[in-house]
Amino acid sequence: MSGRRRAEWEQHLGGRHGGHDDGMFLIVGRDTGEPMGAIGYWNPFTNGDFFKGYEIWYQVHPQFRRRSLATQAACLLINHLFAATPVPRIQATVAVDNAASCRVTAAAGMQRDGVYRQVTFLHGRWIDMYLYAIVRADWGDEAAYRRGRPPF
Repeated sequence: MSGRRRAEWEQHLGGRHGGHDDGMFLIVGRDTGEPMGAIGYWNPFTNGDFFKGYEIWYQVHPQFRRRSLATQAACLLINHLFAATPVPRIQATVAVDNAASCRVTAAAGMQRDGVYRQVTFLHGRWIDMYLYAIVRADWGDEAAYRRGRPPF
């Protein structure tokens, strides 16, 4: 990937990190440093005194998909958020017809909690989204979390 493309990614992500309740990171090649996607988290709850948790999201450039990059990045981020913050819950929403993303969340240790019916309008139609989550008790600690996960 050209230096120009990396600069475009960094410009797109730059300045959007708003504090301790959200964050965005580039997914880069280990050997090349080439940007391959992005991952992040945010607090989806409007009543922070009552609801606690983060929602993660990820996007891998089409030319780099099917390499387990999203799974590795999700595992790294989930592990980091539980290890570095007191957050009790991490969740993700996934379109019901996005089988690849459903596999990512499952591989990262998330369980399907339910369905948001007709929650978003995409490609000219209302679609349902699955809600996946992992709670601190499921994570345990880093050693426990790494067991049974793909290497990250």
